[in-house]
Amino acid sequence: MRGKSGSFNPAAERSGIFEDGDVSFLMEIYCCQDEPNGLSGLACLRKSLSSQDVLIINKKASNWAEFLASCEQALQMEPKSVQRHSDVLNCLLNMCHLQAVVTRVDALISRIPQYNKTWCMQGVQAAWRIGRWHLMDEYLSGADEEGLLVAVLSIMLPLTCMLLRFCRQ
Repeated sequence: MRGKSGSFNPAAERSGIFEDGDVSFLMEIYCCQDEPNGLSGLACLRKSLSSQDVLIINKKASNWAEFLASCEQALQMEPKSVQRHSDVLNCLLNMCHLQAVVTRVDALISRIPQYNKTWCMQGVQAAWRIGRWHLMDEYLSGADEEGLLVAVLSIMLPLTCMLLRFCRQ
């Protein structure tokens, strides 16, 4: 790395010149750590931030409002990106905009049906948190996935519905 790019050491052979590829490599490494300040510092080594840098930094720092704005901008450039749509849904979940998640999931299921399982899994999370059991049942059947979350929720849903009926009596 030292042979390719610069450093902040004034006595170094090359000082202060960092190639974008090297900064991207370091950011990928830092992304796996819970270190948003380190990511911000690495991003400052670039001449200008890329939209991907802004997304990563805001997500790691839990700046959900800024992350949502960045995702919406990215969706304007690539409207069919499943990753960007998924990022928006995760962001809305983190911001507790649960009804917005349900509305968006329903729209995505009809617009991009080949990723139905992905959308339904995110819909399950929102439906559970707002107590919309009929929606959760619908999303669970659409998820059609094996896994701990689906198994637990498939067991919990009938129990929750029975408990609600019992409490109403």
